[in-house]
Amino acid sequence: MPSTHREHENDRQLLLAQLDGWRKKPNAGTFPNQALVDYVKLVGKHFLPVSLLMTLQEARLAIPNCVGDPVEREVLLRFLNIILDKRDNRYDYISYIALPLLGADPQTLTPNHSEGATRTRIALLVGDALIFETGAALGLRPELPLMRPGFNLLQKRLRHGLRMIRSMRPDSARVISDNLQVNPAVVHKQLIDFLDIASMADRSWLSMTVLPVYVVHDEYLFIRVLQSFESLFAFLALDAEDCIQALNLGDVSRAIGNLSSAADMFLKVLPLFSLLATLQRDAFTTFREYTEGASAIQSVNYKTFESICGTPSLERLHSPSFTSVPPVQARVLEGRPTIQGT
Repeated sequence: MPSTHREHENDRQLLLAQLDGWRKKPNAGTFPNQALVDYVKLVGKHFLPVSLLMTLQEARLAIPNCVGDPVEREVLLRFLNIILDKRDNRYDYISYIALPLLGADPQTLTPNHSEGATRTRIALLVGDALIFETGAALGLRPELPLMRPGFNLLQKRLRHGLRMIRSMRPDSARVISDNLQVNPAVVHKQLIDFLDIASMADRSWLSMTVLPVYVVHDEYLFIRVLQSFESLFAFLALDAEDCIQALNLGDVSRAIGNLSSAADMFLKVLPLFSLLATLQRDAFTTFREYTEGASAIQSVNYKTFESICGTPSLERLHSPSFTSVPPVQARVLEGRPTIQGT
């Protein structure tokens, strides 16, 4: 049994008691989501004890008949499917970054990929990551305690991350200072004030979408950056689809607007690459050991955008880049329209 289990045995017992109480009166709206997320962050999803996994499987079976509206039940089902992905042998990139819950609209359960919604979502994701960074430095975040970054690395992350937030939401300047060398406590408070822009729906998916496989500090940032990239490429794919429609209608001005919007958005998220580059090599290799089966090569949004821009070569189409995303590969083979071809 990993040491994290022994250290958090009381947390496990408390969570099991909450789950037992829920099973006696199953209600989709009262499931202890946050308690479960908190426990995953304490021990890592890869190391969840069998007793807890079995209890969660039983809870999942009760969802179809539990109290709550259909949307609440669907959210809970998606959440438990993500938690149980390894147990079910369904673990992949999509479940690793909790994509089925990311930005889900409370009415339709589908994310809004408009430019404004995408900018806000990326700002929230990066802001939440930086709150964890500063909170950990201040001793406020006990989860993911291994391999904490030093002060200089923290400053670098804040520099890139705050640049990213300002790029996505220029109005953040009213609460976030331009001085990036201030005390982490000051930055922490500013970031919390900034996240006040989050709606109740935003707060809900934010709280359920960091489910690390282990307890290495940098995995939190890693997950949030990947989620930001997914939000970006989902927007770019829709923008590219609209560009094709505009070209088919002979509306060149609209098509140029689509391409300009896509290019502008991509330039504005360049700090994400710099933020990702701050991951500590040893930290990454440590938690990466437990993410086998999940790789960004499985990104449907990225490959969708690529294949809408232009048809991939046959060599690339039959390489792991596209065999890892069968639905996208199938659409290309069926003759998916592209900007280049149109």
